[in-house]
Amino acid sequence: MKIRPFYFAMFFIAISALSCGDDMQADFREDFIGIYDCPKGSIVIELEVTKDPDNENNVIIGPYSVPMDKSGSYGPENIVSGVILQVRFDGDEITYREEANNIPGQSLVCDLTGIKR
Repeated sequence: MKIRPFYFAMFFIAISALSCGDDMQADFREDFIGIYDCPKGSIVIELEVTKDPDNENNVIIGPYSVPMDKSGSYGPENIVSGVILQVRFDGDEITYREEANNIPGQSLVCDLTGIKR
């Protein structure tokens, strides 16, 4: 009769080990986070990309929380009122385009391409 508790204990240990197994999937955003150096004329603009702690599918680039898919692309879409954003990751490279409509009929465009440090 004392063998039965031993088997129950082993059964629960085995279940616990299996439930803590490889069910964890890697966060696809890990491939995108980092600092990207984007040359613009005689200066280098740093774009920092971090994971958005409030949304498991978003990365933060500048002031924007950008919904990113596994392919590493977003847009072109309105990210906020008056701002169209397009972001593409390709390996260690980022292409970033922001178009802001500040004055009716005129827009400011920022095009950046950079390499991850």
